[in-house]
Amino acid sequence: MKKVIKGIIITLALAFTVVPFGASAKNIKTLSATEKDGVISVSGTAEAGTLAVAVMVYNETGAELVVMGTTGVASDNTFATEIELPSGTYQIRVADYDGGDYQITTVSPAKEASKVIPTAPNSGKA
Repeated sequence: MKKVIKGIIITLALAFTVVPFGASAKNIKTLSATEKDGVISVSGTAEAGTLAVAVMVYNETGAELVVMGTTGVASDNTFATEIELPSGTYQIRVADYDGGDYQITTVSPAKEASKVIPTAPNSGKA
Protein backbone atom coordinates (compact mmCIF):
# COMPACT_ATOMS: atom_id res chain seq x y z
CA MET A 1 0.00 0.00 0.00
CA LYS A 2 2.85 2.38 0.83
CA LYS A 3 4.38 1.70 -2.58
CA VAL A 4 1.11 2.60 -4.33
CA ILE A 5 0.79 5.89 -2.44
CA LYS A 6 4.44 6.69 -3.05
CA GLY A 7 3.97 5.94 -6.77
CA ILE A 8 0.94 8.23 -6.97
CA ILE A 9 2.83 11.06 -5.27
CA ILE A 10 5.80 10.68 -7.61
CA THR A 11 3.51 10.55 -10.65
CA LEU A 12 1.69 13.73 -9.56
CA ALA A 13 4.97 15.51 -8.83
CA LEU A 14 6.31 14.64 -12.29
CA ALA A 15 3.04 15.70 -13.96
CA PHE A 16 3.25 19.16 -12.39
CA THR A 17 6.89 19.62 -13.41
CA VAL A 18 6.29 18.57 -17.02
CA VAL A 19 2.93 20.34 -17.56
CA PRO A 20 3.00 23.98 -16.46
CA PHE A 21 0.49 24.82 -13.77
CA GLY A 22 -1.50 28.03 -14.21
CA ALA A 23 -1.94 30.41 -17.11
CA SER A 24 0.55 31.03 -19.85
CA ALA A 25 1.25 34.50 -21.20
CA LYS A 26 -1.16 35.83 -23.80
CA ASN A 27 -0.55 38.34 -26.59
CA ILE A 28 -1.60 41.96 -26.88
CA LYS A 29 -3.36 42.28 -30.24
CA THR A 30 -3.78 46.06 -30.58
CA LEU A 31 -2.43 49.08 -28.73
CA SER A 32 -3.14 52.79 -29.07
CA ALA A 33 -2.24 55.79 -26.94
CA THR A 34 -3.02 59.48 -27.02
CA GLU A 35 -1.78 62.37 -24.89
CA LYS A 36 -3.75 65.51 -24.13
CA ASP A 37 -3.25 68.05 -21.36
CA GLY A 38 -0.97 65.76 -19.38
CA VAL A 39 -3.23 62.70 -19.54
CA ILE A 40 -2.08 59.65 -21.49
CA SER A 41 -4.96 57.40 -22.54
CA VAL A 42 -3.87 53.83 -23.31
CA SER A 43 -6.24 51.26 -24.81
CA GLY A 44 -6.23 48.11 -26.86
CA THR A 45 -7.26 44.50 -27.18
CA ALA A 46 -5.72 41.36 -25.77
CA GLU A 47 -5.89 37.69 -26.64
CA ALA A 48 -8.85 35.84 -25.12
CA GLY A 49 -8.10 34.65 -21.61
CA THR A 50 -5.93 37.64 -20.66
CA LEU A 51 -6.92 38.81 -17.19
CA ALA A 52 -4.76 41.93 -16.79
CA VAL A 53 -2.04 43.87 -18.58
CA ALA A 54 1.08 45.66 -17.38
CA VAL A 55 1.41 49.20 -18.73
CA MET A 56 4.90 50.71 -18.65
CA VAL A 57 5.62 54.30 -19.64
CA TYR A 58 9.19 55.15 -20.61
CA ASN A 59 10.81 58.43 -21.56
CA GLU A 60 10.99 59.40 -25.23
CA THR A 61 14.10 57.29 -25.92
CA GLY A 62 12.76 54.24 -24.08
CA ALA A 63 15.79 54.25 -21.77
CA GLU A 64 14.14 55.28 -18.49
CA LEU A 65 11.01 53.85 -16.88
CA VAL A 66 8.82 56.77 -15.80
CA VAL A 67 5.78 54.96 -14.38
CA MET A 68 4.31 51.47 -14.32
CA GLY A 69 0.77 50.30 -13.70
CA THR A 70 -1.70 47.54 -14.39
CA THR A 71 -5.25 47.40 -15.62
CA GLY A 72 -7.79 44.65 -15.97
CA VAL A 73 -9.02 43.23 -19.26
CA ALA A 74 -12.79 43.28 -19.83
CA SER A 75 -14.81 40.26 -20.95
CA ASP A 76 -14.68 41.55 -24.55
CA ASN A 77 -10.84 41.40 -24.35
CA THR A 78 -10.39 45.19 -24.28
CA PHE A 79 -8.42 47.29 -21.80
CA ALA A 80 -8.13 51.00 -21.12
CA THR A 81 -6.40 53.20 -18.57
CA GLU A 82 -5.34 56.80 -18.10
CA ILE A 83 -2.05 58.03 -16.66
CA GLU A 84 -1.33 61.61 -15.62
CA LEU A 85 2.13 62.88 -16.53
CA PRO A 86 3.58 66.19 -17.67
CA SER A 87 2.95 66.75 -21.38
CA GLY A 88 5.71 65.20 -23.44
CA THR A 89 6.65 62.35 -25.71
CA TYR A 90 6.64 58.89 -24.12
CA GLN A 91 7.13 55.27 -25.18
CA ILE A 92 4.28 53.01 -24.02
CA ARG A 93 4.84 49.27 -23.56
CA VAL A 94 1.99 46.87 -22.76
CA ALA A 95 2.14 43.12 -22.11
CA ASP A 96 0.07 40.40 -20.47
CA TYR A 97 0.53 40.65 -16.70
CA ASP A 98 1.69 37.00 -16.76
CA GLY A 99 4.59 37.92 -19.08
CA GLY A 100 5.04 37.67 -22.80
CA ASP A 101 6.09 40.10 -25.48
CA TYR A 102 5.39 43.83 -25.30
CA GLN A 103 3.45 45.83 -27.84
CA ILE A 104 5.12 49.25 -28.10
CA THR A 105 3.87 52.63 -29.28
CA THR A 106 5.01 56.22 -28.89
CA VAL A 107 2.72 59.02 -27.82
CA SER A 108 3.25 62.78 -28.17
CA PRO A 109 1.15 65.76 -27.12
CA ALA A 110 -1.84 66.37 -29.33
CA LYS A 111 -1.28 69.33 -31.59
CA GLU A 112 -3.98 71.91 -32.11
CA ALA A 113 -5.26 72.16 -35.62
CA SER A 114 -3.87 75.25 -37.24
CA LYS A 115 -6.42 78.00 -37.27
CA VAL A 116 -7.20 79.58 -40.59
CA ILE A 117 -8.09 83.25 -40.33
CA PRO A 118 -10.32 84.23 -43.19
CA THR A 119 -9.14 87.13 -45.29
CA ALA A 120 -11.22 90.26 -45.39
CA PRO A 121 -13.57 90.41 -48.34
CA ASN A 122 -12.36 92.53 -51.23
CA SER A 123 -13.44 96.05 -50.35
CA GLY A 124 -12.16 97.63 -53.56
CA LYS A 125 -14.44 99.05 -56.21
CA ALA A 126 -14.91 97.21 -59.44
